[in-house]
Amino acid sequence: MHIAVVNRSSDVTQAQLTAMVAACAVQLERDVRPAWAGPACPVKPYRRGARLPGNSLAIVLLPESDDAEERKEGYLGYHAEDDNGVRWHRH
Repeated sequence: MHIAVVNRSSDVTQAQLTAMVAACAVQLERDVRPAWAGPACPVKPYRRGARLPGNSLAIVLLPESDDAEERKEGYLGYHAEDDNGVRWHRH
């Protein structure tokens, strides 16, 4: 598995995205991997519209939810999975 971070928000700059990805990579390696005892989990930024590898865990940064019901309810993110097995976490 690897984590793909996709920036679809104009509120997040490339420099901020780079910093977020680096921080996630450090946290996973330092705090999660020792308990997980599994292989390293790379974290990479991807451009909007890029094809993500199968078995990716995608985190998509959005300016707002793309679901009207979620906006109405005040949700800050959600989880989904596409037909290729890519799991999406939208925030």
